[in-house]
Amino acid sequence: MLINAIDLKKLEQHFQREHVSRFGNGDETHTRALVAHHEAGHALLYALIGEYKQVKIFKDRELYWVGRTGDEGFTNLRPTPEVILAEIALLMSGYLAEKVCSRNYALSSSGMDRSFAKARSLLVSRYLDLDAEFLYVQLESIVTSFLLGHKASLATLSKRLRKAQYLPAKTTKLILKIEPRFDSYNGLGQFILSTLNYKYI
Repeated sequence: MLINAIDLKKLEQHFQREHVSRFGNGDETHTRALVAHHEAGHALLYALIGEYKQVKIFKDRELYWVGRTGDEGFTNLRPTPEVILAEIALLMSGYLAEKVCSRNYALSSSGMDRSFAKARSLLVSRYLDLDAEFLYVQLESIVTSFLLGHKASLATLSKRLRKAQYLPAKTTKLILKIEPRFDSYNGLGQFILSTLNYKYI
């Protein structure tokens, strides 16, 4: 299923409206905290592959809290199954960090990432001949285990980000205190495949 830019914009607007109706959009509401958790999650997973990113949270023109980790977007690497699996894990790390840190996640900051993660899980599941829902659930479990393994660092980064609203890459690295576990996107993807006990020719 292909989603065009207009559909994505409508979807994003829906998530934002739903989020504000539930949490509000002021400085002291849950919104700011959840967005900080979200970006901290992305930064943590990037750190596991040796990429330390700047992180920031800010209000957009409509006064919604939003965030950004590094340049974001998908990598320009050749889309092998391993690389796609790593990209999915990076997408999931934001909204799953919200859940790990607060037992909740916000529709506005998480809806888009979840939608992209599900779409790409469907794509790679066809190549690997795996059930898409099984793959998606297993990936969420793997990413959650990464986040829980560094929960204290995740919470510290989120707290600092919520207060400062911007942290350069060198500060992110100092706060997380995480040594790279994988040497690349490909290395993370290979780990995921081995965790799934999957082998392909």
